[in-house]
Amino acid sequence: MAKTNPEHRRLLRSLRECSIKSQFPVWCEVSTVPLSVYSRGYGKGSKLPSLASLGDPIIGNPDLKPETSTGWDLGLEYHTPNNELTATIEYSHNRFNKAIDLDPDLLNQGMFQLTNLDEALTKGMGGGLRLSPKAAVSFQANITYLTTGVKEAGASLRNRPKWRGGLGLNFQVFPKVSISSRMRFVSSRLDFPIPTQTTSVGGYTKVDATLNYRPVPAWRWYAALRNLTNVSYEEFRGFPGPPLTFRVGIKYLFSPRN
Repeated sequence: MAKTNPEHRRLLRSLRECSIKSQFPVWCEVSTVPLSVYSRGYGKGSKLPSLASLGDPIIGNPDLKPETSTGWDLGLEYHTPNNELTATIEYSHNRFNKAIDLDPDLLNQGMFQLTNLDEALTKGMGGGLRLSPKAAVSFQANITYLTTGVKEAGASLRNRPKWRGGLGLNFQVFPKVSISSRMRFVSSRLDFPIPTQTTSVGGYTKVDATLNYRPVPAWRWYAALRNLTNVSYEEFRGFPGPPLTFRVGIKYLFSPRN
């Protein structure tokens, strides 16, 4: 699946002409008006079927072929001179050939086997906002809308929520201490697990919070609360997400950034 590389976007923000970074995928960024960047990406990819997909005794299919994909995206980014405000919007389009998934015709008959879908499409629109009124405070927001479809069957792809997004807040308490919080929401999505034979997974909203301590650029100590509101949720039907969890850890960065 092709997607504009955020690192390339940052590196090329000030360029006034198109620059191709690689053959596949290809990114192109052009400054269209002052303080804005127009971005475009194109890519192709392929994926071999896993050993489990080929040999699983319940849903495996030894005749599976590699799946291929072609994708492109268009985007626009605007930022103020001092980067207090950054806004982005992006459209993406991906076409999958021989995508590996459960056979929709067999599903309607209560049978389960993986197959190569003739053609599947995904189309998405997303936007993001970053606001930094002061050097020590930043606020982020993002949202994505995605539609999917299998050409012959007319069904949607599994485990692709139409809506997902989030809110974030970073606060630099002291020069070496910061607090961050993230709220993430995901809408309901199609699924069809074999044991339960249900057809969807419910949406959820989850909040995380992290306290960071950075004594030197290379070392980061953190204490985190995951699922702060202790909501019940599932990423996949039949696999509950973890409840309220406390974690502590240390990270060492070999190439630290100031």
